[in-house]
Amino acid sequence: MRRSALVLLLIALSAQTWAQTGTIRIVTEPWQPFMGPELPGGGFLPELVTAIFADSGLEVSIEFAPWARALSMATSGAEDGLLGAFRTAERERLFLYPEAFGIVRTRLYARADSEGSIGTLGELEGRAVGVVRGAAHGREFDAAGSFIRIEVEDHETLVRMLLLGRCDVIAGPADVIEYLLRTRFRDEAEGVRATSPVLEENAVYLAFSRAAPGAEKLRRLFDDGLARIVADGTFAELARRHGISW
Repeated sequence: MRRSALVLLLIALSAQTWAQTGTIRIVTEPWQPFMGPELPGGGFLPELVTAIFADSGLEVSIEFAPWARALSMATSGAEDGLLGAFRTAERERLFLYPEAFGIVRTRLYARADSEGSIGTLGELEGRAVGVVRGAAHGREFDAAGSFIRIEVEDHETLVRMLLLGRCDVIAGPADVIEYLLRTRFRDEAEGVRATSPVLEENAVYLAFSRAAPGAEKLRRLFDDGLARIVADGTFAELARRHGISW
């Protein structure tokens, strides 16, 4: 009981940080090419969020963690926001959503030597499908129960598992999977093929935790800042610099 009380106290104190110190605490996963600790400035989305809040006088602190852990941290209110979130009915109850950054397309990927068509949810029946734990892929895919889900911690592990034959198919954002194939797995990239058509299209957000104080104010500041950097060309310049096509 004492441990639970201490955890709740720490969450309450950390959630008040932005109002007290002027620093917004945001958590996310490494999600290249959009963001990652090894990318310049943390990547496109962290630099974008910093620019959005620049006129408000607030600084942005980004922490990287596996997605399931990042989701839990933001849900509890230990962090102010969850970066790179999709919008789902369940998350609507946990987060406030401002305007979206852009659109990410979720696709299915199979080994190049696999047989048969795997382009629709119906064709996944009975197959082992790899996904990142806690990630959303789209309403229909997430609700489907006709295939076997194998959960892993991150997208790099997801690609590796497919190459090793530990699942039949993986589902993930095309930009992220194809970035990994061009970089971390370039020697094995020919062994993976994208199936078609695109499975889902999802808007990408910085979602603010309803459990963190001041979430509504942060949402308003975000929307005002996003409109400003779109109008003055900062958004387009950051996208160009990072090679993002939004």
